[in-house]
Amino acid sequence: MPSSGLTDEQMMEFRDSFVLFDKLGDGQIDARSVGPLSRALGLNPTEKDVDRVSGCREDPNKRVSFEQFIPMYLSLLEKGSPVSASDFHEGFKVFDKDGQGRISSIELKHILTRLGEKLSDDEADCILQNIEDSDGMIKFDDMIQTIMS
Repeated sequence: MPSSGLTDEQMMEFRDSFVLFDKLGDGQIDARSVGPLSRALGLNPTEKDVDRVSGCREDPNKRVSFEQFIPMYLSLLEKGSPVSASDFHEGFKVFDKDGQGRISSIELKHILTRLGEKLSDDEADCILQNIEDSDGMIKFDDMIQTIMS
């Protein structure tokens, strides 16, 4: 096991994912990609935490090597744990007015674009596409499956 505490298998998976974010093919990613890459690897860091570890706010042109990314990832890992489906279920209960495990697509889009770490309309539409039923409602299970896939 490497000194990072990650297994060889995890390191291979992380490197494979890192390469997908390496748009220039120079072995580095934009510091702005640290958050999306960490999320692709199962974490759910806040933008504030990503900014803290990546330094992308101070230097928007900053690039990060794989060797620099791993300590950033580990720092984000220590800060919070991966989100599970049951975590999402707990969060959605707040919006489940009738106890049916559903929410209107209009209300959910409003929540996604106006509360917390806001998504753009396009990002919200991307998440919500194809999961709305004929009544304009979204089942929490379908939403969670979309988010976690």
